[in-house]
Amino acid sequence: MISRYSMIIQWSDEDQLFLVTIPEFSDRLISEEVIEILYNFSHNNCSTVMNILPSFFGN
Repeated sequence: MISRYSMIIQWSDEDQLFLVTIPEFSDRLISEEVIEILYNFSHNNCSTVMNILPSFFGN
């Protein structure tokens, strides 16, 4: 699936995690419920990627 949105992924030394910004939505307010949903979604996707990555690098 091709997305019509862009993502900026940056490491935060302060938070010790990756921050993902979607510039097309940066001017909008997001409720705490949406943040929790996005966090859970991101965490699940990150866990999946972390499980798949070793097979790409032969580890």
